Amino acid sequence: MSNEALPDTTERISSETCRKVGKYIFPILQDAYSRKVSMKRIILPVAAWLLAVREGASESGQPYHAKDTQSAVTAIQQGAVISGILGLENCEHTKVVDDECYQAMLDIQTHGLLATLKNCSEGDLLNETASA
Repeated sequence: MSNEALPDTTERISSETCRKVGKYIFPILQDAYSRKVSMKRIILPVAAWLLAVREGASESGQPYHAKDTQSAVTAIQQGAVISGILGLENCEHTKVVDDECYQAMLDIQTHGLLATLKNCSEGDLLNETASA
């Protein structure tokens, strides 16, 4: 599937998500941690992606086939934490990110993605301080 208005394909953009999370998203999470800013909104797409890979399906039941390395897919399916999947050193900020991601995954599983997103959108989360 592609969008003719975009010079790239959806398949390529959605491939290698693990690498992209490590390269682009994790540094943003680290910055949020260092600034003591809530990372709830940032971590939600990562948590939703992890759940889709683990379950092999989206919340609506549509099949989801991860286009990542087999080692990343296997680690995700076995329940590895995000820092472990990315091969990051275990330290205080990676533990906080792992905990936030785990909580976001629980929220999605318990309340559904839309309700969790709505909950994250209410209030002034950008000015919330991190729980750590």
